[in-house]
Order: sequence, then C-alpha cells, then structure tokens
Amino acid sequence: DLEPAWHRIEMDHYLESFHHSFPGRNFFPIMTGRGCTGHCSFCSPTLGRFRARKIENILQEMWKVSKDYNFELFGVMTEVLFSTEEEINEFCERYKKEGPNKEWFCSLRLDVDPSVINSMKEAGCIGVSIGAESGSDKILKRMRKGITKKQIKTFIEEAKKNQMPLECNVMVGNEGEKQEDIKETFDLLIEEEIFSNINLTITYPGTLI
Repeated sequence: DLEPAWHRIEMDHYLESFHHSFPGRNFFPIMTGRGCTGHCSFCSPTLGRFRARKIENILQEMWKVSKDYNFELFGVMTEVLFSTEEEINEFCERYKKEGPNKEWFCSLRLDVDPSVINSMKEAGCIGVSIGAESGSDKILKRMRKGITKKQIKTFIEEAKKNQMPLECNVMVGNEGEKQEDIKETFDLLIEEEIFSNINLTITYPGTLI
C-alpha cells in the first residue's frame, strides 16, 4: 500500500516532458502493480506473474497527485494494466465512478480478451500500447510470447471497432528469424495500417535468450 514519495522529486521538470503518443499533453505516471504474467524470452520481468496493487490504493494515489500537480493524462507505466479481464473490468468500473476526471493510456498483453477495450474506452482510456513483437507464428512460439498472429489481428480489429488508438510494437532480429519472418511482421503492419515502434532485439543479461 506504499506510494512513491513524489514530493521528493522536482515533478514540474518531468511533467514538462511529452515523450509519448499524445504530443502537447503532459501525463503523470501510475503503476498498477509489479511484474508481468508473460514468459517472453527477451524480456527482463520474466517472472511469469503480476502482483497488482489494491484498486482503492491506486485511486487514492490518482486523486492525491491530481490535487498536487498540474497535468492532463495518467500514463499507466506497468507492462500490463492488470493480468485478468476481471481485474481490468473492475478497475474500469471503479475508475468511472470513483476516479478523477482525467483520461489515461496504458499497455496490455494480448492474452486478455479483446472485449476489455470497450470497458477501457468507457472509463476514459484514450490509447493502448501492445507488444505484438512479430507477425510470424514460428517466431512468436520461439520467443515464448504465448500468443498467435490470429490473436494479434483480432485485438487490432477490436481496437479499430472501438476507435481506440493503438500502438503495435514489434521486434526484428529475434533468434532464428529469417527474411520471410520479418516480411510477415511488416506485412501485418501494412495490412492492418497500424502504427508501430520497431525495435532491435537486445540480449539483456538474465533473460532467456
């Protein structure tokens, strides 16, 4: 139930930063928990579990920083918003009723039901970042991503249906990746007409690769 000691930091300096997908709108960072449910071969928090904060504790911090600082958006910095559809929907319902009147953006894993997009939009979410990583089922399996190309496409279509801006991040240079695999990835982005951050795979110490 602890909260960051924001009063120890010169937050005005950091709140002038606009390094995110909504130029001209400053945001305040919020963590909904620690860790990630994934076991991806390239990622540092490969613990395979997510420990969520209590929703009332998150809302309490949101109200406090809203009163103490001047900003427009909340940016949920956790790798996942929450690890289950039930937790995501509960947070969205409570944020609508009990949270500050501010919009927010977040990241999601693609192994949650895409129907959560609708709940999130109704609760003020204006953008979602997803880690698709590859358009090749062979590479997705090799990196232990736990999703398929079909799931990626289904999620993108659900986001479009709900007019939810989506950032679809991919990687190149994965173990065993060939030219045809990279082509599948870029073809996916082109076919879906989706914005992407394209990253090189880096082998960090301690990760599975």
